[in-house]
Amino acid sequence: MKRKIEADMVAWKEREGHKPLLVYGGRQEGKTYSVTEFARKAYSRFIYINFEKRPEKKSIFSGSLDARYLCKRIQEYEGVTLDKDSVIVLDEIGYCKNAFSSLKSFAEECVMDVIASGSMLGIVLDRTKDGRISPMGFVDAMEMFPMDFEEFLWAAGVSEKLIDELKTSILEQKKINEYLLDSLPAPLSF
Repeated sequence: MKRKIEADMVAWKEREGHKPLLVYGGRQEGKTYSVTEFARKAYSRFIYINFEKRPEKKSIFSGSLDARYLCKRIQEYEGVTLDKDSVIVLDEIGYCKNAFSSLKSFAEECVMDVIASGSMLGIVLDRTKDGRISPMGFVDAMEMFPMDFEEFLWAAGVSEKLIDELKTSILEQKKINEYLLDSLPAPLSF
């Protein structure tokens, strides 16, 4: 499933001096899928930690939030070796406030790439009650939205040529030709 945010993630990775990436948005918008697919394609190795499904992994972040220390703990906990072409994916980061706070350390020490994602982070993370550090300003944030119509057409297997013709008709406010509509897959035909 192709999503437009992938191009933004590629640009983030290629940008010199990038900070940890925070992908946020509503529930069920494809954040986990997009982030893990990007990690698979763009890195030689990645570690995936989901704090909602595996709450016991919060213990990794129970001590020091120093990035080098955390990398060592994560490698030990997961039984893998990471290098500069590795990425740590922290999914549903709103369920682990210490992991969220650790993003500042990862930004300052630039040990390796980190991608965090989560839903409704403003609600889940109440940073005023417990005194934890907010990493805002130390992350590159991207908001993810539900599929737009073009992404929906990609997912439905519609060809780029047909999508371009539809887009042209819509942008020029012209009636869409019947052959275009008839060319759409059955569930999309009008």
